Amino acid sequence: LKHGEESYVLLTPAEPETPDEEGSVVIMRIDTDDKGEDCYIVEENEEILEAVFGRFMELMEEEEDEEE
Repeated sequence: LKHGEESYVLLTPAEPETPDEEGSVVIMRIDTDDKGEDCYIVEENEEILEAVFGRFMELMEEEEDEEE
């Protein structure tokens, strides 16, 4: 998922271990390490988290609409 100049991944547990993990999402920014390899950094900026999650929700709604 793109936001500005950055790319993000959103991860959910495949099998939540607790009820609290149900529907949880971790948002990570795709970065590059000193070897030029992709690495994933947990995003901590609240404004960015809200914007990326909001876009994710929009995409999920669009996907649901297409399935109907």
